[in-house]
This record gives sequence, structure tokens and C-alpha cells, in this order.
Amino acid sequence: MGSFTFCKEEKLNSIKLLEQLFASGKAFQSGALRLLVLETPLKVDFPAQAAFAVAKRNFKHAHDRNRIKRLLRECYRKDKSNLYEALQSKQKQVALVYIYQAKRLPDYAYIESKLKAIHQQYLLTLHATAE
Repeated sequence: MGSFTFCKEEKLNSIKLLEQLFASGKAFQSGALRLLVLETPLKVDFPAQAAFAVAKRNFKHAHDRNRIKRLLRECYRKDKSNLYEALQSKQKQVALVYIYQAKRLPDYAYIESKLKAIHQQYLLTLHATAE
């Protein structure tokens, strides 16, 4: 597992798992960023699989949506090590979906701060449920 990579096995592609995630996943919110989490066994060796979404309703141009998803993926790739360590210590696997919900184009610093805040929220609930 490379620490700053986001390989194919880490991407959430399962339609069944995505439907289950949107139906019964736990939600966390920080600013314009929303995280849906579903604890479930995965068919990969990684502790998490992630997907990224941006509403077409808010951004009509595909290049804007793609840019935001690229920023989300990069921030996730750089910050996932803390998340992975916590999940491995609890021996859990999770499916994650990050959804950007604002109507303005974000910059890298904004996405990075909100993603870190959302990870902190999730890790606090993860530690609280274990005790």
C-alpha cells in the first residue's frame, strides 16, 4: 500500500454497495462537503473504498465537476493515512462517498480543510463506538 496513492482497488465501483451506502450510510457534514460512510466487508485488502460526486445541478459544465472531483481525490489521497491507521486498528472496512454540495468553485485549501474536518468527525465517532 503506497501511502500517497489512490489505486484502482481503492475506488468504489460496486453499484449495489453505492445503493446500500446512499440508503443506509451514516452522514457527516463539514461546510459544503458531505461524507457518507457504510461499514461493510469489502473484497479488497484496503480498509476503505471511496467515491467522489459533484451535483450536475450545481455545475453545468463537466470540466468544473471534474476539477472539483480531482481536488477531492487529491486531498483524500494525501490525508487517507490517518483514516487507514484508525480503521486497521479497529479491523474495520468502510465504503465512503464524498459529495461536494456548494454552488461555487472551491480552491484546494478549502477542500483540504473540510476533508480533514470530516475525517476528524468520523474518527471521533469510530473511537466513541469502540469504547
